[in-house]
Amino acid sequence: MPKAQFDDFIKSSPMLQGIDGNKDAEKIFDILNEDAQIYGAILASENGKPALTASLKKISAYVAENPDSTFPMTGFNKQAIGKMQKFILQPFGYSPNGKQKTITDNIFSSVSCYGYEDGTATMRIKLTSEEISK
Repeated sequence: MPKAQFDDFIKSSPMLQGIDGNKDAEKIFDILNEDAQIYGAILASENGKPALTASLKKISAYVAENPDSTFPMTGFNKQAIGKMQKFILQPFGYSPNGKQKTITDNIFSSVSCYGYEDGTATMRIKLTSEEISK
């Protein structure tokens, strides 16, 4: 199974049909779906922190740089971002563990914590290092 795709995310729930084709929603999905962001979300989860905290700076920067966004940070859209995080982390074996944490952020006030469910992963993060060529 390949990494999560925005089109599959939209198809995963009828309530998401309203953001189908929304380029700003897709960009936020793409931010969450970057390998570094997935790794950060997993690390946050392993350390008892909400998974979304790994991407808050990048999401906030995108929102600030796009004041005329077609995906404003309303209650529904913030919930959709949470659903994006869940959809993206699911193949890696992580899902919400029922715990929410209150945070200080200009967009979100509370976010979900995730836990690893043994035997559910279909993907993994693989880290590599390499020499910088000059």
